[in-house]
Amino acid sequence: MISTLRILGPTGVGKSTFIRNVLSGVDATHSQMPDIGEGSTACTQKITHYVVDLPSRGVAGTRAGGRRLILVDTPGLDSHGTPEHSFELLRSITVWLASLHHDKLKLGAIIYMYPIYPGRITRNELAIFRVFKKICGTQNLARVITITTKWDICPPKMGDDREAELWHAFLGQLANKRGRGVVMRLEDTRESALNVLNEIARHCVEFESEPVVYAIQREIVEEGSLLSNTAAAKALVAALAQKSSASSFGDPLARMVAYFRHPVSP
Repeated sequence: MISTLRILGPTGVGKSTFIRNVLSGVDATHSQMPDIGEGSTACTQKITHYVVDLPSRGVAGTRAGGRRLILVDTPGLDSHGTPEHSFELLRSITVWLASLHHDKLKLGAIIYMYPIYPGRITRNELAIFRVFKKICGTQNLARVITITTKWDICPPKMGDDREAELWHAFLGQLANKRGRGVVMRLEDTRESALNVLNEIARHCVEFESEPVVYAIQREIVEEGSLLSNTAAAKALVAALAQKSSASSFGDPLARMVAYFRHPVSP
């Protein structure tokens, strides 16, 4: 059984570090190690796939044994660059998700990573999170697996309060109607990465009984929308417009319309 996992999150959150720790602890002969960035510098420049084969004994109490996981590392939509860079990344994400749906393949899970430390939540981070929500669709947010990172550098007394702050600010939107969500803590160790991966595999098994169609898949494949007309693209324009007053980017909406002249073909 193969489960494909899309990993998203802000630049510098530790997506590539997590994948590197996983690959160093399992049979990853099919994969090349990802590069690791410094601080908030983006090290992932393009969408990259990594293959992980879980041991046949699997995870206790689940049917995840022997499962092949495809980890899809994705650059942060907030990475520094021109609006065209962000538009192209959204296009790449959309083409990938639309192709899965067009070929009747299901995404095992979407993983959203966010740092528990340091600093406060910025307007830009909230704006980019709204883009993420529009990609998924509100009805599917409870299916997102949330991983909080940087626990190894977070002061012990601050972690729980910071987690509660993030939950109240926006991570709580990734909960189901009972207020529960799939949230895991990740430290920068091989053991922690493998423990989190096993939990992800367990949830993938549970999710398979009720596959979902993500919002941008429905808009592009089923409704035939242009990418510029999708909710995610409009949210991205709003996010870019929010910071354009302090830059020389110009009008993000006009630049997006010019960039997305052609429909997305799965």
